[in-house]
Amino acid sequence: MTLPVVWLREADAELREALTRYGSIRPELAQRFAEAVVDTVGEIAGTPLYYAVGRRNPKHCQIR
Repeated sequence: MTLPVVWLREADAELREALTRYGSIRPELAQRFAEAVVDTVGEIAGTPLYYAVGRRNPKHCQIR
């Protein structure tokens, strides 16, 4: 079962900030982080029941 992933405005802002920060250190670091986010979001979409319910009911997962 694959479900759509809903991005919160706050999450988008945090992701952009992290990519900017990592990119200022080393551009390839930002690229690797972006790829890890894409992979993790795909994992969450593919197995949504596996991930814990957080505050106010969003799912969350640590980026690997």
